[in-house]
Amino acid sequence: MSNSLDEKLLPRTEEFPKIQAQKLSQKQIADKLNTDIALEELKKALNLIEMESMLDLPKSYVSTLRGHEDDVKCVSFSPDGRFLASGSYDKLIKIWNLAEKREECTLTGHNSYVFSVSFSPDGRFLASGSDDKLIKIWNLAEKREECTLTGHSKEVTSVSFSPDGRFLASGSCDKLIKIWNLAEKREECTLTGHSEEVASVSFSPDGRFLASGSEDKLIKIWNLAEKREECTLTGHSEIVSSVSFSPDGRFLASGSGDKLIKIWNLAEKREECTLTGHMDKVISVSFSPDGRFLASGSGDKLIKIWNLAEKREECTLTGHSE
Repeated sequence: MSNSLDEKLLPRTEEFPKIQAQKLSQKQIADKLNTDIALEELKKALNLIEMESMLDLPKSYVSTLRGHEDDVKCVSFSPDGRFLASGSYDKLIKIWNLAEKREECTLTGHNSYVFSVSFSPDGRFLASGSDDKLIKIWNLAEKREECTLTGHSKEVTSVSFSPDGRFLASGSCDKLIKIWNLAEKREECTLTGHSEEVASVSFSPDGRFLASGSEDKLIKIWNLAEKREECTLTGHSEIVSSVSFSPDGRFLASGSGDKLIKIWNLAEKREECTLTGHMDKVISVSFSPDGRFLASGSGDKLIKIWNLAEKREECTLTGHSE
């Protein structure tokens, strides 16, 4: 990468807080996670590579959380790191109290698999997307459904709140992306352009752009103010399963069924580098809060941490059996 990228990615030690470890698997970290969320194995791996002191993983968060009756499809940490939401093939959403290592509540209402969950920036609400074609917004203080958003004609694969919490983006197997006005509980607009299912959507940190990854092997960047496609990024040879903006919004990471991770320079609309190492499809990618590292989850059952300044693998975290 260029020197300017190195400068943006190099952190100060004090800026690598506890939430770093919590953020590593903020999105889906495997296509079919075991019904146990194996945080204990993550801790063991961090100890082995002597990163514990740097990541400062809180001991109170190290546990295995049990409760779902089928595969866990997605997980998301609350903004303050106190809670974890999980969605499962058992049609349920569970909220976990991490400090007390217990289930806080179960949210019921979907009629089929829960594919995606996302906390609002203020942590007061949770959005969920399901195989039942519905999006549900949950009031977490009252532990109840706030509203249901309808409009997709096929399963909803990905949901993402805007940074200000006013809008929600959803991607679906109907090839569409929808932006929802949450205050008015209505569809704001529909973005069309992908020729196959939309697998992942992600807002830029400033909320001006949305990135989408699709089974059509393309990444699209959308200008939300103008409700139009800004550009298309090509390079993957299989489905783009996950997209994630860097904290400064200058770069985008993508994970694909071609086993590759790509970093994209958004100002220049080009590929910055390709990270190789996974032996199966890459399901999820997520930047660390300071932008120095990228975490990736794969069908090879591994989580890899990448040093972006040096364009190399920092470590591999093992523990998942499926």
